[in-house]
Amino acid sequence: MTPPRGQVLCVWGAAETSNTVRRMLDHARPEAAQGSLNPDGEHAAHPPSQTFIASYDWREQTKRSTLADWRELAKLLVQRHPGCDLLLIEAGVDVPADWHQLLACAYRSDDRIGAVCPLTDALPWLSPFDQERPAWMGVDEVMHWLQTLSRDECFDIPALWPGCVLVRAEALPAIAGFDQPLADSAPALQAAGWSIVACDWLFAARPPGTASPAAPALLEPARLKAFTGAHPLGRLRHGFGEAGARGPAGMLPARPMRKPVQLHITHNWGGGLERWLRDYCETDEQRWNLVLRPIGTWGAFGQKLALYRNPWSPEPLREWIMQSPIASIAATHLQYRHLLHEIIDDFQVDAIIVSSLVGHSLDVFDTTLPTLWVAHDYVPFCPALVIHHESVCHQCGRAELQRCERENPLNRFFKDTSPDHWLTLRQRFIAQVMRDHVSWVAPSASVGRHYRELVPTLRDKPLTVIGHGTDPTPPWQTLRARACEQARPAQARPAQARPAEVQPADASLPPSRRLRIVVLGSLAPQKGRALLSQAIEALARIADLYLIGCGDDAEPFRAHAARLVPRYAPDELPALLAEVEPDLGLLLSTVPETFSYTLSELWQAGIVPVATRLGGFADRISDGVDGFLFEPDAQALLAMIETLGHERARLVAARAAVCAEPARSRAQMVADYHRLLPLAGRPGTAPALLDTAPSSAQAHRVLRIDPNARFGDAVREFIDYTIGKLEHSPRLGAAARRALLWPLRRMRRRLG
Repeated sequence: MTPPRGQVLCVWGAAETSNTVRRMLDHARPEAAQGSLNPDGEHAAHPPSQTFIASYDWREQTKRSTLADWRELAKLLVQRHPGCDLLLIEAGVDVPADWHQLLACAYRSDDRIGAVCPLTDALPWLSPFDQERPAWMGVDEVMHWLQTLSRDECFDIPALWPGCVLVRAEALPAIAGFDQPLADSAPALQAAGWSIVACDWLFAARPPGTASPAAPALLEPARLKAFTGAHPLGRLRHGFGEAGARGPAGMLPARPMRKPVQLHITHNWGGGLERWLRDYCETDEQRWNLVLRPIGTWGAFGQKLALYRNPWSPEPLREWIMQSPIASIAATHLQYRHLLHEIIDDFQVDAIIVSSLVGHSLDVFDTTLPTLWVAHDYVPFCPALVIHHESVCHQCGRAELQRCERENPLNRFFKDTSPDHWLTLRQRFIAQVMRDHVSWVAPSASVGRHYRELVPTLRDKPLTVIGHGTDPTPPWQTLRARACEQARPAQARPAQARPAEVQPADASLPPSRRLRIVVLGSLAPQKGRALLSQAIEALARIADLYLIGCGDDAEPFRAHAARLVPRYAPDELPALLAEVEPDLGLLLSTVPETFSYTLSELWQAGIVPVATRLGGFADRISDGVDGFLFEPDAQALLAMIETLGHERARLVAARAAVCAEPARSRAQMVADYHRLLPLAGRPGTAPALLDTAPSSAQAHRVLRIDPNARFGDAVREFIDYTIGKLEHSPRLGAAARRALLWPLRRMRRRLG
């Protein structure tokens, strides 16, 4: 996987590189040790005229090139690796783990930093030591003291140290046009408007047994004298002087490393995106995950913006009333830009993860921070969210948008916007996500196929597929164990007694027993309500149908259902499925799902899915192996169910395949995101504002409602609270209590 900002590592010099290069790569990325280090697969030393080059993801075989000067190197990188930074290190230089990420941290403080070096004892004027570095103080010990002494600052330096330097991709052309050694290229970079800095949180040690190099030829003595006369490292050197006097036994406790801070951009509609966000943030213990949500209503989704410490926080850290509300998505918005930079600065944000743009502005892509665009749906390309109008859309221009606005029942979210608005949004959105610092992620591969068909420009944008993960609770684990026992041949089952909750049933599914089919979750129009309506009479004749969690949309089907449960609490679902013991689960979406947590729940319960051949279903289900796919029409659905009714062995085999597949965990999902978006911790503590208590106005509010809760859920909870208070109030007489409770209880029954 390629990180948002690629880096090309170049190791130069003729020192003993067989171990040095290996150490560089190991520090840069653990997987690097698996690849060969040159075309011959040998760890040979490189002559001074040769440069070792490897791509950042380390999957490509490394190459050696003869380079006459650094100008040629810069030209080569610009040509072969456009948009990638140059990460240059001399063979033999010792660096700590995550050194390349720690260098890149400097970029986030200022977008005009063109090159950054660590502190080093290779140059007297760049050393944190007044004298020689103590022999007992290796790189790890220096980094330990930097955690205590560093101020997390960058400062201007008069020249580059080619022993270890990171050069921004945009600054490389300035070097490519400068006919001098890299160490003397500072004037060229500065003339092009780039700052050359060192960071006080990273140290690299010079190769052992080497002398400090001479000052760069173009560095005037007067300038070097002025720099050292008021040295920016004076305080740091004093601290290291005391550290040297203490010796190894006097090591102070290291200052804690600040976890990286990620900002999630999302909507407040709930659903699968909200579940993904909660799963991600509950699992990610290595980073802070802030959440920026819009708060509004139909026609003005972005009336306010609220920043939360995490997805489940009842109170925001900050709120902003938008002077000009964002109706759907803004192409650009001045106030939004200002508050976004306020968040980035005050909360030390290191990266941005964009999961939904509803209620936000496309300005979110304008920062230089590493940014992930996670395509959970098809907005803002599609105002209907699901690229479906009568069938899956394969093209969409002005005419299609106009017809979609008039005729598409799924296009119901943004009726206040025009086709011109969406065309403008598309144009700016595509330009924004094609930028180098933006990486594209999707939960299933079909998202990329559909987007690239509709937007050919995106064919040049790499896509990383990261499926969602789940962590089954004990009730789910018990349910799956029971299903897996049923899927095992009787002769393969152990003879000893089993717990009652996992006693196996007959796995043969005799033809005399009617199939049990569960329809799980929403039956909104895009989830297949019309498809079920066309097929339900025939289905009810050959199978028992259980509609669970389908909401009010299931009411027309009550007469044909063996059981109908409109709503359930999330922790009630395993027990409901255990009571039903379904043979298969129907997934009827007529739009291309980008993932489907419902499919994950069926597999989690050991239930065989039968799904439309669309989107994430077709990506994830191996047809005939761990599930079955059918074309999204009633006749194909009925034919599939009738076939499975006659060929019960296929269902048993599919259940066995489902049980044999290990579930993907939330930790695996988060690890994939971390590999795609590598961020290094920094010395110091988390921003104090992350621990800020709610404001006094918020703290004294009597009623607190999660703005992300559904309205019906909020009303039900309020009525439950009121009924409880009335039932136990000593101030009310029996008659008054009955008079007040009767309408409330009646209303509560209607709400379900």
